[in-house]
Amino acid sequence: MKVRIALLFLVVAAVAVAFLSRPSGSAEGPPVSTDAVRVGVAPMSSIPDYVGTAGAKLAALPAGDSYALVAFTTYVAPARLPELLAGTAAAEVVARVPLPGEQTEILRIPARQLPDDVTAGMIRVAERKEREVVAYRSREASEQNLTGAADRAAAEAAELRAGCVCIYAAFVRASRDALVTLGTREGVRVVDPAPEVTDPVRTVLLPPLPDQTDLARPPSGR
Repeated sequence: MKVRIALLFLVVAAVAVAFLSRPSGSAEGPPVSTDAVRVGVAPMSSIPDYVGTAGAKLAALPAGDSYALVAFTTYVAPARLPELLAGTAAAEVVARVPLPGEQTEILRIPARQLPDDVTAGMIRVAERKEREVVAYRSREASEQNLTGAADRAAAEAAELRAGCVCIYAAFVRASRDALVTLGTREGVRVVDPAPEVTDPVRTVLLPPLPDQTDLARPPSGR
């Protein structure tokens, strides 16, 4: 009996570790390690202070290539990315469908080739959302509160399939000079260098949302 209890404990512990290793809000791609580096603005922290600190980091960045989190002033479509991120090597973009009054999913999409990788990633997420709609609809009779979730997932899928204007940040790698130039480009809100990052997979990205100017909060669900 004791052996069986011990084995059960080990299985539960392994499942817990696997769950905690998955990135919150990440739709596609490999899981993020629990010892991941966080880049961006912490929840409920001052966005103006973050922008100022990131600017100082960029000014003091030593020569050489470095990863950086790039936040945009507005949501953009995939087609705008090659121009916005010119001179850098993109790794990922951060996106969400900005539906009024809805707290939609924050997505990390691989973006090596712009804009094709992003468009393909949006289609993959749309397909997942469409499967979610089917699952929600099949359970609506017994769980009425799933109607809103199904409608939201359907709206997200439709927008993503259409290549929506929903990208608000990117994670890139470039030289110091290229990152400085990027920071002056119209449409770029802030460039936050992260020289400590060696692997984007082991990184948690926390860019500010375009419509937030004071504190970093979750997307509004009101």
